[in-house]
Amino acid sequence: MADPRHPRTDTVVVLTAGGVFPEIVINALASRFDNVVVLMEEPETVGQIFRRWVKLRGWPLAIGQLAFGPIQKLAALRARYRRAEILKSAGLDPTPNTRVTRRAIGNVNSETCRDTLREQQPKVVLVVGTRMIRRPTLDSVKAPFINYHAGINPQYRGQYGGYWAFAKGDDLNAGVTVHLVDQGVDTGAILFTAPIARTAQDNVATYHYLQVAAAVPIVLQAVEAAVRDRLEPVRSHGPSAQWFHPTIWEYLGNGLRTGIW
Repeated sequence: MADPRHPRTDTVVVLTAGGVFPEIVINALASRFDNVVVLMEEPETVGQIFRRWVKLRGWPLAIGQLAFGPIQKLAALRARYRRAEILKSAGLDPTPNTRVTRRAIGNVNSETCRDTLREQQPKVVLVVGTRMIRRPTLDSVKAPFINYHAGINPQYRGQYGGYWAFAKGDDLNAGVTVHLVDQGVDTGAILFTAPIARTAQDNVATYHYLQVAAAVPIVLQAVEAAVRDRLEPVRSHGPSAQWFHPTIWEYLGNGLRTGIW
C-alpha cells in the first residue's frame, strides 16, 4: 500500500537499465510512494562493455575481465540456494512490477531521456545501474539525482565494491552507499552507508544480494528525505580508490590467497 503522506505530485523517477537488483529497489519504492516512474535505458551490449574496458584498462586486462564471466556463472550456480535465502530473509521481491509506469529512453544521455525527465518533473531521480550520466542530463531538471552504489565510498568506488573489500581483508568497509550524483565515478556527496557481513556460504555471486538487502532501507530513507527537501549530504573522507570488474587471474589469485571467492 502506498504511503498516504505522499501525494501523486511527488513523482519519484528511477533511471535504470534493468535487472534483478533494480527491480528489487523499484518494488520497495512502489510500496512506499504513489507515483514511481521508471525510465528504462537500453542496456549496453557485451561488445560495448568490452570496448569500454579496453579503452579504460587496455587489452590484456579487458580480456582477463571477459574471461572472468564463465567463472562468475559457475559461482552463481553454486550459490543459487544462498541467493534465494537472502531474498527470502530480507523480504525482497525481484519480480518486475507491472503496475509501475515504464518509459523507454534509449540512453540516459539522450535528448529523449532529458525530455522525459522534464515531462515528469520528478521530486527526486534515483539511479540504479546506468551508464555514466553527463551534465546535460543532470541539469535537465531541478530534482536531485541519487545513486545506489554497491560499495562503501570513497574507498570502494566503481565496480564490485563488496568483493574487493572482502578480498582485501577490509570487511569493515564492505557495504553500500547512497550518494548524490556528480560527473565523477561515485564521487558525489554521501547520504547514507550500510555495512554487510558475509558467511561461509557467500561468494562473488551473492555479495550483490547482501548489498541490495542492506541498501533498500537507506534508499527509502534517502528518497523520503529528498521528497521532503531534507537531504543532508556530507563530503566523503578517507582514502579514495576506483575498482573494476575483476580479471580471471585476480579472482583466482585472491581466492587461493585469502579464501574469498
